[in-house]
Amino acid sequence: MHECPGHIRLNEKDGNTEHIQTAAEHCRQTAEYAGGALSCIGLGTAAFLAGLVHDCGKFTRTYEDYLRKAIHGIPVQKGSVNHTFAGVRYLLQHFHSKNISTSDISCELIAYAAGAHHGLFDLASKTKQDGFTHRLTASIEADEAIKNFLEQCASREELDCLFQKSASELENCFAQLQPLAQGKESELCFYLGLLARLLLSSVIDGDRRDTAEFMLPKKQHRLHPDRAQCYRSALTALEQKLQAFPADTPIQQARRNISDACHHMAQKPGGLYALNVPTGAGKTLASLRYALAHSITHDKQRIFFVMPLLSIIEQNSTAIQRAIGDSSLILEHHSNMVREAGCSEDLSLRELLMENWDAPITVTTLVQFLETLFSGKTSAIRRFRSLCSSVIVIDEVQTVPTNMLTLFNLAVNFLVKVCGATVVLCSATQPSLEKADHPLFCTPQPIVPHDDALWQTFSRTKIIDAGAMQLSELPAFIQQQLLQTNSLLVICNKKATATKLYAMVKELQIAKCYHLSASMCMAHRRDTMESMKNDLKDPEEKIICISTQVMEAGVDVSFGCVIRLTAGMDSVVQAAGRCNRNREAECEAPVYLIRCLDERLTYLREIQSAQNATEELLAEYRQHPEQFSDDLSSDEAIAYYYQRLYLGMPDGHQNFFVPTAQESLFAWLSENERRRTDSSCQFFMQQAFDTAGKHFRVFDTDTVDVLVPYGAGEEIIAALGSEKAAHDMGYLLDLTRQAKPYTVALFSYQQKALEEKGAMYTVCDGTFYVLQPEYYHDQVGLTMEGTSCDILIL
Repeated sequence: MHECPGHIRLNEKDGNTEHIQTAAEHCRQTAEYAGGALSCIGLGTAAFLAGLVHDCGKFTRTYEDYLRKAIHGIPVQKGSVNHTFAGVRYLLQHFHSKNISTSDISCELIAYAAGAHHGLFDLASKTKQDGFTHRLTASIEADEAIKNFLEQCASREELDCLFQKSASELENCFAQLQPLAQGKESELCFYLGLLARLLLSSVIDGDRRDTAEFMLPKKQHRLHPDRAQCYRSALTALEQKLQAFPADTPIQQARRNISDACHHMAQKPGGLYALNVPTGAGKTLASLRYALAHSITHDKQRIFFVMPLLSIIEQNSTAIQRAIGDSSLILEHHSNMVREAGCSEDLSLRELLMENWDAPITVTTLVQFLETLFSGKTSAIRRFRSLCSSVIVIDEVQTVPTNMLTLFNLAVNFLVKVCGATVVLCSATQPSLEKADHPLFCTPQPIVPHDDALWQTFSRTKIIDAGAMQLSELPAFIQQQLLQTNSLLVICNKKATATKLYAMVKELQIAKCYHLSASMCMAHRRDTMESMKNDLKDPEEKIICISTQVMEAGVDVSFGCVIRLTAGMDSVVQAAGRCNRNREAECEAPVYLIRCLDERLTYLREIQSAQNATEELLAEYRQHPEQFSDDLSSDEAIAYYYQRLYLGMPDGHQNFFVPTAQESLFAWLSENERRRTDSSCQFFMQQAFDTAGKHFRVFDTDTVDVLVPYGAGEEIIAALGSEKAAHDMGYLLDLTRQAKPYTVALFSYQQKALEEKGAMYTVCDGTFYVLQPEYYHDQVGLTMEGTSCDILIL
C-alpha cells in the first residue's frame, strides 16, 4: 500500500535524497503531543482526536504532488492544496446531528480545533457562509483523503471510540461552565470559545513540534522533565537567601512576615487569590516563594510571572534568577522582534523562533499573556495550553486596560475553573474587578490579610497635590526641590515630554541627569540604571532622573523626592513606591502630583480617562480630606478613584468595543447575534474567531521590535546578516535570544516614518528590522529626527 507523505526533507549532503515522514506518522505524533498537553485537566482524549484528524486532507495524490514540487524548488502557490477541511468534514458528517445536544457541541469544538491549526476562521459571518457549512460543501478531494486516512492512520472503529471518550470529557467540562456562566448565555458561549481555543492550542503545538522535529531534524526535547525536583531545589535556594536577609529594621521584619504568610498560604487549595501589599513590601520574592511552594504541594506544571512593563521584567527576572540560583529554569518572553509570517500551509521558519512557554518558570509581559488568550496569531494561540495546571502571578493587575476588563475577568475565571490554574492578582492598588460589568466569579482570597500595624510600617511618603504647571515651569520647581533633597525622580506620561524636560533640566547643570524611557533598549536602560544606582549611593551627589512609566513600578531604587505628572491614582501610588523606599528619611518624603497643562494625551485615552478620575478624586479630597483619612493613597481614596473611573466609561467599553465595526470583541467571541444570518442553523457555535483575533490589540497601536546598534547589539546585527545565520537554525535561534535586550518597540506610525527616511533596514531575509546608528542616541535612545536634532544637543 502506498503511504501518503506528510513531510519531506532533502538530505543535507546531496540536496536530493528524500527523507519522508508519512502523513499517518505525523498525525499520530501530533495527536500524542496534543493529548499529552491537556491530559492534566482531563481533556487528553479530545485533544488527541483533534490532533489525529488535523491533517486528514494530506492523504491524497494531489497533496503529494504539491509537496514534492515545493521541496524540489518547483514553483507552487502556498496553500493551493487544501488539507484542513477533510478532518472537519469527517467529524461533522459522522458525529454531528441537528439536535444541538452536548455531543454535537463536543463535535463542533473538536472540529474547530482540527480545522483552524493554520489560522482561525469565523463560524458566523454577515457576508460569508458559516465556517462549518463552508467546510462541508467546499469542493475538495475529501472522499479520497478520508478513505486513505481510514486505511493508513486510524480506523472508523478507533475514531468512534475516541469520540465517545472525548464527548464524555467535554461534558464534564460543560458541567463546570454552566454554573460559572450564572445563567448568562453570552458568558457560556464565551467560555465555549475559550475551550475551542484551548483544544486548538494543543493541536498547533503538537503539529509545530512534530514538524520541527522532523524537518530540522533535531529532537525538540522538553527541558527539566522532573519539574517537582526543580521547584524543590529552587525553593530551598530561595529560603536560604531569604534567611540571609537582615531583619533589623521594622520594614525588613515586615517584609519577612509577608513572605512567611505567602509560604503558609501556599498549602491552601488552588484558586483565585490576591496579593495586595504596599509598594516596597518584597512582593517579587514573596510571590515567588508562594508559587514554588504551591507548585510543589499541588503538583503544578509551570509558573508564570506576568508583568506590565519591560523595566519590571528586567529587574524581577534578575531577582528571581539570583534567588533560585538556576537561570536555566527561567524563560523571559517579551519580544516581538521576529516578524511573524502570515498563516501558510507550510511551517514558517519564523514561527519556530517563537517561544512556546514550556520552561518551568516563564517571565512575560501582560501583552504576551493577553495575546495568548485573544490574538489571532497561531504562534500566540500555541502557548495557551501551557497555562494549564500552572501558577499564574499577574503583577500590577491594575494595568489591565479598562476596555478589556470583560475579556480579562472571564479568561481568569476559565483559567481557574477549567484549566486548573492558580491565579494570583498582585497590586498595591487592587482594582474593583468584582464591580466590573462581567466580574470575576468570586472575590480573590487575600494571601496576606490586611493588618493596619503591618501596613503602617510601609508609610514612607505623602502624596501632595501641587496643582497645574506648564512644562516650561517644571525645571524651576525641580530646582527648588533639590534644595531640600539630593535625589529627585520625575515621571512623565509621554516619551516626548520626558525627552524635552530632560534637555531643559540638563541645560541648568544643577545635578547629574539621567533619562529612562522605552525609547531605550533594555540593555541601555539596564546600564543607565546601574550607573544611576551607583551615583545614588553618594550622599554628596545631586541626582535627577527624568523618566516615563518604565520607572513607575517594580524598580528597586529610592529617591528623596518624586514628581509625578497627573495620571491614574494606581500609577501615582506606584510612583510613590520609588520614594524613601527603605525609609532613609524618618519623616514622610514628598510625592508631588502636578497637572502638566501642555502635556497632550489625545492619543493616550487610557491615561486620559485615568487622569480625569484622579482629578475628580483630588477635587473631592480638597473639600473633604477626612473622608479619605487625610491620605490620597488610602483604601478609601483608591476605592473612590476606581468608582469614578468605572462610572466614566461609556456603555460597552469594558467589552472591547471596536468603533470601526460598531461591535465588540466580547460579542464576536460569545453569542455573536448580529452575525447569525440563519435562525435554523444546525450549529450551536457562532463565534467570529478570526474577526476578533484580527481586531485584538492590547494597546491601540500595533508595535514591531527593531534591533538597535547599542553595545553588543552591533555585533548581533552583523551576525544576523551572516551566511551562517541564513543556513544554521540553531545559530539563528541563539542569536535571536541574545538580541532581545537590544530591541526597541516601534508604533506603526514610527515604523512608517523611519522607513521613509531610510532609517531602517532588514536582515536575515527580511526577518529582523534594524535601526540605522544615526537614529539611536547614547542618552535618550531612539530619536525620530536623528541624533543631530537640536533638542538632543545636550
